Amino acid sequence: MPTSSRLPKSGWMSPRGGRSEFPRVAVTATFWWLPEEEDDFLRFLERDTRVVALPLEAPDRVAATAPRELIESENPARVFLTLRPYLESVRYVSYQTNGRALLGIDAMSSPVLSYSRCLFRRDNELGQGNVSFHGQCLVVDGGGLVPKPAELVSWAKRVVARVRKTTPGWHQYKRYRVTDAVTEGVARGLKLTF
Repeated sequence: MPTSSRLPKSGWMSPRGGRSEFPRVAVTATFWWLPEEEDDFLRFLERDTRVVALPLEAPDRVAATAPRELIESENPARVFLTLRPYLESVRYVSYQTNGRALLGIDAMSSPVLSYSRCLFRRDNELGQGNVSFHGQCLVVDGGGLVPKPAELVSWAKRVVARVRKTTPGWHQYKRYRVTDAVTEGVARGLKLTF
C-alpha cells in the first residue's frame, strides 16, 4: 500500500492500490485572523448569492439567512454554511442540554461547511478559527459513505482555499495558519488560544 505522501490530491488509494472516485474525507483549515479581518471573508461568501448560513443549534428548525446577517444578529462562535439548493438535504439531530431540547446539524451527513469564528475569549487572547467540510456523506442504515454532490465539494474547496490564501503565515506548525496582522499582534504580545 502506498504511503500517505503518495496519495493523490483528489482522492485516496484503496488497500488494493486502486484510486477511489471519492473526494478526501475532510477538507479543513485551522487559522487565526482578527475579528475585523472577517469582513473580507464575508464579502467573499457574498459573491455567491446561493450561500446561506445556519446556526449550530436552535430550539426549532430555522430559516437559512445570509452569513453576515446571522453573524451580525447573533454573534455565534460557529455556523454552518451551504448552498441554497442543498438546504432540503440538511439533516438535523435532536438532543437535550441543560434541560433544553435543541436541534443541531449532523455535519457528516449534511451538505454543509462548518465555520468556527476567530473571537477574543479574553483581553488579548484570540481563539482559533476553523473551516471544515466532509466530502463524503455517511448514509444512515448501513449504506456506508457516498460522495457529496460535486458542485458542493467544489464550492467548499474554494472556500477553504480562500481561507488559506487569506492566512499565509504559520503559527507553531504548518497546520496553524495566521494573517499578517495576527503575526504582528503576536510580536506585540497577542496570545493565540485553541
